[in-house]
Amino acid sequence: MPAKFVDSVHETYLAKVTDREERLKASPINHDLRHLPPMFVQYGTLERFYDQGKRIIAKAKEQGVTNWEVDLLENMPHDVVMLPTDVSPAAKGGIRQGCEFAAKLAAEVLNAEPEPEGEC
Repeated sequence: MPAKFVDSVHETYLAKVTDREERLKASPINHDLRHLPPMFVQYGTLERFYDQGKRIIAKAKEQGVTNWEVDLLENMPHDVVMLPTDVSPAAKGGIRQGCEFAAKLAAEVLNAEPEPEGEC
């Protein structure tokens, strides 16, 4: 995403929230990450939010989160997976990684032992 666009989104995203404490609540970095569902976190090493991505991954590790998978796309910008896959091998690879993560979770659900039915 172009920096100018990101800046304009940043300015308008919480424009009506003036209280600093309330603004901080919008970011997951300021919350307990331990009870979230499995997460696939993917970002490019050239993207504007790279440092924030590293911080949230570090916080997840610090809190003992083990159900996240991180995929760093070397030398790629933000949202590279939005590019046409016939033009960007990185987009194709990033999409593949996300699909593999989703397939792994689906397989776990499908292969799980069924819960016993309750008695009537």
